[in-house]
Amino acid sequence: MLCTAASDSSVKIWDVRISSQKVIGQIDITVGKTAADISWSTSSSDPTVLAVTDRNNTINVYDTRKLTSKGNLEGSGSGSSGSSNGGPAVLKTIEVSKGLVEACVFSPAGRHLVGALTMSGMGELRVWEWNTEDSTTSDKYIFPAHTGPIYSMAFSPNGKHLATGGADAIVGLWDIVHMVCTKTIDRCQKFIRSVSYSYDSTFIASSYEDDYIDLASTETGELIGKVSLGKHKGGADEISFHPKHYVIACARCPGMGMTPAVTVARLSIGRQQSQ
Repeated sequence: MLCTAASDSSVKIWDVRISSQKVIGQIDITVGKTAADISWSTSSSDPTVLAVTDRNNTINVYDTRKLTSKGNLEGSGSGSSGSSNGGPAVLKTIEVSKGLVEACVFSPAGRHLVGALTMSGMGELRVWEWNTEDSTTSDKYIFPAHTGPIYSMAFSPNGKHLATGGADAIVGLWDIVHMVCTKTIDRCQKFIRSVSYSYDSTFIASSYEDDYIDLASTETGELIGKVSLGKHKGGADEISFHPKHYVIACARCPGMGMTPAVTVARLSIGRQQSQ
């Protein structure tokens, strides 16, 4: 399945196997608000679980099998919508009372949610255990992370590392067993927009406002190469590695009224420059 979030205050679920590209589930965010982040569970036991973080500082975890394509939840009554009124599709709701939630992702095992919050201009990580019977959540797992907001997070496919990128132009590489930042990448000059791990967890890519993608070693943070974006200037807003190959997609939206551009690059690992 594919999940998309848009400025029309909706989150939509698509079955990519259906040639008609029909929406099979929809979540309506509170009017005037949009989704800040969406994240699928990576646990094999919960493949249909989705976390939606909205601009109201609310994180809802959904069972997407119980969503309808009409924007309402099955069995939740007429007029009730996904983010505000719950229903049987909502498995957990986390209300964040302090700070601003920029992003939220599932841990590799799917048991926890890791949120990137801004508190008094500083970026921190908070960890919540979402799949417990306890209806309350605790903020006892708090980890200072960046000297500015955190804009992007990504877990490595092998489940050992977490990368964070923020407004301080630093990429943090975390050991998630001990939740300690063991390495940093500080050669970037402007805020980090997106981070992504290669399928084998060997490399970490990061994008910012320069005209290339920084490719580094996961273990050391050392520069491996640079991915050129060709004629597309200003860096990439989102980057993502292919799940099986050294191929990376880089998306850039220059601004209102301008055509978004996507650059797909196949990496030649071992050379001075990646092509």
